[in-house]
Amino acid sequence: MFLKDSPFNNANQGDPPSYETLIPFRSDTEMRGEKYVFHPSYLACLSLRTIFKETKGLQAGRLSKWVKRMKDYNGYELKMRRLHMNTVVCIGDSITYGRVGASYFEMLKSKFGGKFKFINSGINGNLSYDVLKRIEKVTNMKPYIAILLVGTNDVWATYSEKTMKAYIRKNKLPERPSKESYARNFTEILKRLKTASIEHIGVMSLPLITEDPEHILFKRSAEYSELIKKITSQMDLCYIDLNERQRDYLTKNKKNPSSGREVSWEFTLRMIFKHIILRKSWDALSQENGFLLTVDHVHQNSTGAALIKDCASEFLKKL
Repeated sequence: MFLKDSPFNNANQGDPPSYETLIPFRSDTEMRGEKYVFHPSYLACLSLRTIFKETKGLQAGRLSKWVKRMKDYNGYELKMRRLHMNTVVCIGDSITYGRVGASYFEMLKSKFGGKFKFINSGINGNLSYDVLKRIEKVTNMKPYIAILLVGTNDVWATYSEKTMKAYIRKNKLPERPSKESYARNFTEILKRLKTASIEHIGVMSLPLITEDPEHILFKRSAEYSELIKKITSQMDLCYIDLNERQRDYLTKNKKNPSSGREVSWEFTLRMIFKHIILRKSWDALSQENGFLLTVDHVHQNSTGAALIKDCASEFLKKL
């Protein structure tokens, strides 16, 4: 009566059925000597009396067991759907990964408790090119909600020839990082997320790089954020104005920008050394350097991370 690999067979009764294995009844002549499973939409249209007639006297006991298995499966499917609807994946670089500087991701998890299941898909040093290469692994998780924050390393890579060559070598980039390559990669990332049928996609502008409005990386973080806003709008997705909020925060607090501490990996490594070996908190290091939002011009202190968390929180609350 059932297909050999049907989930309703005794060999694998506990497994939930796949919709691909469920096919509708055909005529009685076609059914003789063949094995079929019930199609859910067909069953929905039939009374029990019709089912008995079609199956030529299927024993009531077997039908009862089948109906019970169908109910169990429906419960399983509902449970999986609810789990899927609660899943939020945060995609990005080290700022999302949250091991250097304060973690907005952990703040977000703490704020929402058990309401959402959060997945951290941040990887240190990732540019948009790297995120695009691994985006299929993210979509395969089948999240219901995605929050994207990527581009800080794309901006940082343009700072100097030395920095650019280091990024190209370390990340095995196929081309020199530029605003144009970022736009292509970023657009493709969003297309992949949309075609993966992720229900809600929030796209953040970039956190500030340095706190000096006259610094080239500060200006570029704002330029790339405008690009993000434009692409996000064209694709009819939700834009999250992080860069604008961090700039507003600096304006309101009116502190003279710290000078003499260059943006470099070496400076970041010194901060990591002091945090791990000397056990200084990220906020203490940020204060030593005279920063309001970052530890090392790039990675966030608790204030900067809280602003990112607040932006993500507002996005999630609107859903």
